[in-house]
Amino acid sequence: MGGIHSRCDYDPELLRHSELFSALLDEDLHFVSTRTGLFQLRSAGRLFSPGEIAERFYIVLEGSIRVFRPREDGGTDEMAVFTQGDALGDFDFARRASYDACAVAREDSVLIAFPALGLDMDALAKERPDAVSRILLRSLAMIASRLRSTQKLISENAPWVQELRRRS
Repeated sequence: MGGIHSRCDYDPELLRHSELFSALLDEDLHFVSTRTGLFQLRSAGRLFSPGEIAERFYIVLEGSIRVFRPREDGGTDEMAVFTQGDALGDFDFARRASYDACAVAREDSVLIAFPALGLDMDALAKERPDAVSRILLRSLAMIASRLRSTQKLISENAPWVQELRRRS
């Protein structure tokens, strides 16, 4: 990950753009906002790559970030473009997972990073275990919601898939 990091303190309402923080208590959101960092990335700069552990997530303030998966044939599978106000990496961060895609700046971009460089969730848990517990609970709720949505899509599409198979 290459870019310019600096510690910052942001308006907590900016962080509500993230599903992970959208339902936090005001005091928790204030705590989180004082542990964020500013991340500046030049055009074509890489934010993260496949296999890297998601130690933080980002909210785009300026610019845009392209997310894609590289293919073995040298091409790419486009996944998404994140622009001003969008949160990216929060799902991987919530699961403490490895990224399975690349994220690259399409232009000079500025992002909020949580937690700020030099901080991690273990350090924050020592400082405010109650707030971090609520963040972890929210991450579980977010994951459960996405699993339910996926399950619903699969079940709604199953008859359609079966009909296509029958017709082919």
